[in-house]
Amino acid sequence: MSINLKLRLFKGKTHADGTHPIQLQFYLNGKEKRKGIYFCHAKDWDEKTSRVKSKVTNSAYINNLLSEKYAEYERELLKVLNGENQSTAFFEIKKELTLDDVMKLELDRFVNENKPMTHARINSYTNELRLYFNSANTYIKDIDLRWFEKYAAMLSNDLYSGTELIRKGNIGSTAQKN
Repeated sequence: MSINLKLRLFKGKTHADGTHPIQLQFYLNGKEKRKGIYFCHAKDWDEKTSRVKSKVTNSAYINNLLSEKYAEYERELLKVLNGENQSTAFFEIKKELTLDDVMKLELDRFVNENKPMTHARINSYTNELRLYFNSANTYIKDIDLRWFEKYAAMLSNDLYSGTELIRKGNIGSTAQKN
């Protein structure tokens, strides 16, 4: 098992204020993973030392934070290398959310906030979504404006199963609102 760890300024992403994320970059068995730690401007980053230049305000604090995080992740990577920790626990593999997952999270939130009518409304939306498509296999990242336009068009049409009417279509403004 080969592990490599390095600190770098990720110039591929720029925040609104012109800063770039400072990331710890891992290579575990050839697969790249990154963890964001802090941020700075490109002109304030020293490529040679992989630290923030000393002329920057709070540079001592930032460089200390970078060193602490580097040491912390280095210890965790050694645990993974020695078999004491599983790599999945360390890298926090994130499951991609589907529309069903999000709807369940919202339903749980409304139950916890004691909002029964909102819970009922979300439940009815969920049932309508299931008529439109398989929401268990639709990932949130795939939903865009075109998807919403198609869904609104479906809501405005009658839905039939053979010759049986399953759901009456809404008028245009109600379909857009839903």
